[in-house]
Amino acid sequence: MKPVSGPATILLALLFTASSMAGCIFESDDPEPASNVEAIFDWTPKTSIQATTTLVSFNGDASIPNDGSLTYRWDFNGDGDIDASGNESSNIYANPGTFEVTLTVTDGFSEHSKSKEIVVIPKDAVKPIADAGSLNPPSDCDDDEAPSGTVQGDEFYLIYICEPDKDAGDRTTRETTSVTLDGSGSDPGSTNHYIESWSWDLNIDFDSDGNGIDDDDEDATGEEYDWIDLPIGESHISLLVTNNEGHTDSMSAWVFVHYKGEWDELHVNANTSDDGELVFDTTFHYDRDMNNKIKRVNMLLLYPKYDDDGVPGTGQYREHELNIYMYNSTEEHVVNTTSSERGQGCTADEEHVCVTLEITQYVIDSYEDGDWEIRVTNANAYDADEVEFSIEIQYK
Repeated sequence: MKPVSGPATILLALLFTASSMAGCIFESDDPEPASNVEAIFDWTPKTSIQATTTLVSFNGDASIPNDGSLTYRWDFNGDGDIDASGNESSNIYANPGTFEVTLTVTDGFSEHSKSKEIVVIPKDAVKPIADAGSLNPPSDCDDDEAPSGTVQGDEFYLIYICEPDKDAGDRTTRETTSVTLDGSGSDPGSTNHYIESWSWDLNIDFDSDGNGIDDDDEDATGEEYDWIDLPIGESHISLLVTNNEGHTDSMSAWVFVHYKGEWDELHVNANTSDDGELVFDTTFHYDRDMNNKIKRVNMLLLYPKYDDDGVPGTGQYREHELNIYMYNSTEEHVVNTTSSERGQGCTADEEHVCVTLEITQYVIDSYEDGDWEIRVTNANAYDADEVEFSIEIQYK
């Protein structure tokens, strides 16, 4: 075999190097394209969509990712053709029927489609009118006039849990109540029609049936529904009624549960024993997605100004100092009254001291909702008796 000449040796070396680097020369430094693409859409109105009359507005803003990288294609009737583009669009259906609406989104690398059914009724159909009811008590736990009117255009149920004589050993505000949701005011549409069904969605901001639509879940049925074990907080509900022609209408409403607990004759140990404090357990909700947002918490502390035991041999009395401290679910100190104006918002005679503390939704939102502790603390090395305390929780 002849030895390989110098130029040939160089050529072979170059070919070998190029071959070994073939997988690297054309490799892109760009990151892998995101595959988390999901089509999510909704529309309004949901019910009583009449052919040739009702403008239906579609919105795909909730699609993922929501960073401006998506393009949107709409098929309004399931025929496979693209009827519109853009994250928002609208359509008027020419004929009644049930239509499959499909949204397809793509980011240039991946695409995803989602389909849902929409029901269109005839133009001359007799439509029912849903009425989800309301409950407006005349007064609150303090016998003051309760609020009335509407919230964001919706009627509401307002329930107060009032516990004016809480036991000293029960220092929690986690109570429940019940309410009857009343849809009897709904109208079938005419005297020749009647309502066949009432369907209640007990949280229109949560998709309990997993069909991709938050506000169409059937959590309860019946003209009236007894909702038991209802916790302190707020709920956004809706009622869907269907008349004997199969036509529907819906109405939303709010349910607010407020609370006030009051304790009398409390005993607070000196700060040399049990840290000199009474601990009250409570739960605050501030969930933007679920529309369960606390409004405020009011606390009032009333205690004797002087210690009855006095100072032996002096004829003088020792002055008490009690305060309110609050800690969130991670035991983070949030706020207290020692640096606040004492007695703001309440009155007391010369023999008592009144201390108040109010926190708003912004404080709870900043420090996270969930289980909190409210502590009445004793700053002195002697016990305090005949202490009164109240906690009021408002969501509306």
